[in-house]
Amino acid sequence: ERGVQLIGTAHGQTLDNLLLNPTLSDLVGGIEAVTLSDEEARRRGTQKTVLERRAPPTFDVLIEIQHRERFAIHTDIMSAVDSLLRDAAIPPEIRTRDESGEIVIEKAPQPKVRSEATKTPPLRTRRQPVSVPAAVSAPDNGSTPLMQSAQLGARLQTIRVFAYGVARNRLQQAAKRLGVPAVVVADVSEADVLVTLRTYYRNREHTIIDAESRGMPIYVLRANSVSQVEQFMSDLYNLT
Repeated sequence: ERGVQLIGTAHGQTLDNLLLNPTLSDLVGGIEAVTLSDEEARRRGTQKTVLERRAPPTFDVLIEIQHRERFAIHTDIMSAVDSLLRDAAIPPEIRTRDESGEIVIEKAPQPKVRSEATKTPPLRTRRQPVSVPAAVSAPDNGSTPLMQSAQLGARLQTIRVFAYGVARNRLQQAAKRLGVPAVVVADVSEADVLVTLRTYYRNREHTIIDAESRGMPIYVLRANSVSQVEQFMSDLYNLT
């Protein structure tokens, strides 16, 4: 009816959390792994397998309730999701209610424009090569990128990954999206590789030192973001 506005609510503190929820991600368009052609990957300056928004979002605006009196507003969900998947998140507009009841608006700063070709890949420190068969390009037989990922996964060996400071669910979801047989283990002694964040690596945590003494390959990510985790998984299986 005229004048009626559709509003939806979902559990998840941030837009990033919503993207990682398989059930709720459709509200913001959903995400999927897409395999680019060699020419397109060179043009973008990215790897061949990337994450992209699957469909238009259900809603135009998203509001994060950070506190009782503080809200983060994404005025354009489509652009916000696309930027987040490219590891260049657009800061939201912040609105706060002060003690007098007035609404204070902090406009989001304009993001710095930079070419994707200049983006820094996740840091990697490899003490010993992992025996991982290189990915073989699937023939152009009309199959979709997701079908090709599933076929590719069947040809690759299982790699056991220990996450130190990196979200285990993000690793599992990235492996599922890319169709690779990576397994996230709970004990470093069972792992083939270790993945951590730059902060933990610089602090020389005991677990990291122990892994280095075993000669275990260590991957160091700049951030615990969806795109960084997905790129790590692609690098692990040589999908770039």
